[in-house]
Amino acid sequence: AYTHALEEGHSIFMKLSTGQVFALPDGYEVVDQSLQDIKQVLNPTFSREDVASLDAPGSERWERTLSGEPYLPGMVGLNNLKATDYANVVVHALLRVRPFRDHFLLGGQAGQGGAAPTPLVEKFGELCRKMWNKGSFKGQVSPLEFLLAVQERSKKRFSVDAQADPVTFL
Repeated sequence: AYTHALEEGHSIFMKLSTGQVFALPDGYEVVDQSLQDIKQVLNPTFSREDVASLDAPGSERWERTLSGEPYLPGMVGLNNLKATDYANVVVHALLRVRPFRDHFLLGGQAGQGGAAPTPLVEKFGELCRKMWNKGSFKGQVSPLEFLLAVQERSKKRFSVDAQADPVTFL
C-alpha cells in the first residue's frame, strides 16, 4: 500500500480486517466520523432493538443506494457468480426464518460449547448482516466469500462454477 500510495498518489487506505483508515505514506490513522458509513457497509452491526424492529408492523422500509435506486433490506439481490443461483435461493429462504436470521444478525456465531465459529459459519453471518444492512451502497450483495467457504468445506461438491440442486445444498 505504501508503494502504491507513492506511485499513484492515493493517500487514504482502509485496513479491511479492522476498518482502520490510514493516510499513507505518512502512516497516521485517520479518525473521521464521515467514514462511518463505509465502515458500516464493510462490517454491518445490529443491536437487539434493530433486530426486534425488523418485524414490527410497517417496518418494511425501502432504502436508497448511493445512485438513488430503491432496495429493501433483507430482500437484496445476490450476485450470481457463474452458476450460484442454487445457493442464492437457499440463502434467501433461510434468512426468512426469523430465529435463524436474528441469530446471525446479532453476531451469534459460536459453535457447540462456545467454540469459535467455523469459517463457513463466520462467512454466512457476514453475508446475512450485509443483506440486511440499511446503509448499503448497492441493492445487491456478493456471496463470494461465503460460497468459497462452502466450496472448501464441501470439498468442491458445491462450487461457484457448477450448478447444483438447491435441496441438496440445503
